Amino acid sequence: MGVRRDYAWWVSYSWIYEWLDEESGEWISDRDSESERFYCNKKDIKKEAEKKAIEAMAGLKYRNLKVTINDCYRTTTEEI
Repeated sequence: MGVRRDYAWWVSYSWIYEWLDEESGEWISDRDSESERFYCNKKDIKKEAEKKAIEAMAGLKYRNLKVTINDCYRTTTEEI
C-alpha cells in the first residue's frame, strides 16, 4: 500500500518561445504565464510546467521554449 499524498503544489510559471507565422514565414517572440495546482512530486514541477506550456501552444510551430517557475508552494489538493 502506497503513501497517500494529501497536498499539491500551487505553481506560478511563465514561458518564452518563438512561434512561426505561417503567412510571413517569420519567427515571432512571445511570452505567456499561468498559475495552477500541480499534483506531482516537487522535483517534477518544472517538467510538468513544460508539458502544460506545450499544451497551451497546441497547433503552433514553436522553438526555443524556456519555462521559468516564478513561485511554488505546497497547498491543499482542492479549493477550500
